[in-house]
Amino acid sequence: MMTQCGTDSADSRLRTAIQRSTLIAASWMLLLACTFAQPPGASQTGYRISGTVVSSVTGQPLPQVRVFLARVEAREDQQVVITGPDGRFLFDNVPKGKYALAAGKPGFLMQGFEEHESYSSAIVVGPGLSAEDLVFRIHPAGVISGQIADEQNEPVRDAQVMLFRSRLQEGTRSIRPTAQTTSDDRGLYRFATLAPGTYFVVVSARPWYAAYTASRNHPKPDTNQAQEAKSPLDVTYPIVYYPGATDFSQATPLALAAGDHVTADFTLTPVRSLHIRVRTPKPDVNGGLSVMATPEVFEGFNLRLPVSQQTTSSKPGEVDVSGLPPGQYNLQLFFPGRRTINYTQELDLQSDTEIDPGFNDQSQTISGTLRMQDGSRPPPGVIVVLKNITSDHGAGARVSRDGKFHFNSYQFLPRGTYEVAIGTQNMFLVSLSAIGAHVRGRAIEIGGSGATQLSIVASQGIGRIDGTAVSRDDAKPMAGAMVLLVPSDPANNAILIRRDQSDSDGTFTLSSVVPGYYTLLAIRNGWDLEWMNPVVLRPYLERGEPVEVQKRGEYNFKVTVQ
Repeated sequence: MMTQCGTDSADSRLRTAIQRSTLIAASWMLLLACTFAQPPGASQTGYRISGTVVSSVTGQPLPQVRVFLARVEAREDQQVVITGPDGRFLFDNVPKGKYALAAGKPGFLMQGFEEHESYSSAIVVGPGLSAEDLVFRIHPAGVISGQIADEQNEPVRDAQVMLFRSRLQEGTRSIRPTAQTTSDDRGLYRFATLAPGTYFVVVSARPWYAAYTASRNHPKPDTNQAQEAKSPLDVTYPIVYYPGATDFSQATPLALAAGDHVTADFTLTPVRSLHIRVRTPKPDVNGGLSVMATPEVFEGFNLRLPVSQQTTSSKPGEVDVSGLPPGQYNLQLFFPGRRTINYTQELDLQSDTEIDPGFNDQSQTISGTLRMQDGSRPPPGVIVVLKNITSDHGAGARVSRDGKFHFNSYQFLPRGTYEVAIGTQNMFLVSLSAIGAHVRGRAIEIGGSGATQLSIVASQGIGRIDGTAVSRDDAKPMAGAMVLLVPSDPANNAILIRRDQSDSDGTFTLSSVVPGYYTLLAIRNGWDLEWMNPVVLRPYLERGEPVEVQKRGEYNFKVTVQ
C-alpha cells in the first residue's frame, strides 16, 4: 500500500486507516477462500491420516496401540501416536506422499496396514485423496506351549523344540521353520506372538544319562551281535512330531486362530542310538575329518542344526558317529587336504551303517564363467546366486573381474532344482548353459555329486512398471489387490516374477524387472491362491494384460482387478 507523505491532516489519516482496513479485510477473505478450497482431509500445512485400530476377532476398538507412520522411501524416519480409549489415531499436517502405516501393542501382533505375507497397502495423501476414518485390524497374538517329559514322567530339559508353519509363500503351500527354543528345567517350552495359521511342533532331545560308545570294539554293523555289544546307555530320543509320531507323515497340525492358546505336550521314549562308521581313504586324514548328519524333518527340508551326535575316532582310518535316531539324513563329510572335498549322501538310517566315500567323483563342485553381453568386464561385486525352488537351500558365489566364479564346497547344495540369478542391482541373466547339469529356463538340476560347469551371459538395464489397479465394475482405483507380473513359463522362471499390493489409491510399483515378455495381473483376495500352480493361475493369465519390458524401460499401466 502506498500513502502520501507530507501534511499530517485528519483527512489523510482517515484515508490511510480506510486503506489499511480494506487491505486487511481482503487478506482475511483470501485466507478464508484458500482454507475452504483445500481438499477434504487437508490442513493448512498438509493432510490428515486418521482411523480406528480394532481387534480382528471382536471388532472392538483398541486403546494404547502404538501406531507408526513413515514415508515409504524413508521408513526409518517414523512418527508415532498412541490410540485413545476409543481406539482412534490421527496424524495431522502430513505432506503429500505415500506412507507406510503399522500398529501393535502387547498381546497383539505388529502389523502393516492390510498386511498379507510381507506386503501391505501404503496410505497415499494428496489433492482429492481421503485418508481418514481408516479401519486398522490387528490380530491378537497366539501361543503354543507345552511340557516335555520322559517315559518316567520326569521333565526333559534342554530339548530342542522347533516350530514349523504350513502356509502359502510365494504362491506355493509349504512347511517352513518359524521359531526354535529349548525346554527349561521343568521341561516347559513356549512360543508366543504367533500369527493365525497351521503349525507343527517337533522335538529333538538326548537322555541326560546317555553314554555313546565308540565302535572300534564292535563287530561289523547290521548284525545282532553288534546291537548286543552296545552299552545299555547307548540310547537317544527319536525326533518326535506332535502328538508323538516319529514320521512326519503322521504329524498332527495345530490350527491356531487369532489369539488362541494351544497346549502341545510330549512324552519321549528312548531308542537304541545308531552309528555311522566312516572309513577314510588314508589313516592320517581322520584327524581333520568333519562329519555332520542333518535329519530330514519334513519332506524336502533338512534341519540346519544337527541332532545331538558324537563323533569319535575309532582307529586310524575310521570315524564313528553315534547318538543318531532312525530317520532320513543328509550326510556331509568334509575332508582336509590340498583342497577341501565335500562329500554328501542321502541316507535312510535304520541300522548301523558303514560309509566308504574315498576321494572320488562323489564330491560336488559347481563353478563357471560369467560374461557381459556387451563384451565388457563384469563390474565389481557381482554375485551368482543358486536358490532351491522347493526349499530354503541356497548359496552365492562372487564373480572375479575375469568372470570366473566357484561355489565353495562347504556351501552344501543337496540334489534338486535351483534357480540361477545375478544377485546384483541392475544386472540380469540373459542366457544360461551348463555342463554336468540339465538346464530348464533359468533353472538347473543338481545331482548332488560330480562337477557342474555353468556358462552365464549377463547384461545391465532392468526395467520398472508403475500402475493403478482399478475395479472391473466402475474403473475406480482399488486398494489391497495382489499385483503379479508373470513371465513366460513361470515354473522354470519363477525368479523373474514380481509382486506388489495396491496402495490406498490403487497404485503399485514393480521394480527390478528383467527385460522380456510378461502378463500383468491384479487379483482381488489373491493372497490365498496357490498361484505358482499352473492350473490355478491359467484362468487369470487368460484375462491378464500382455506386457513387453525393454532394457531400462519405464512404463505405466492400468490393470483391471479380477
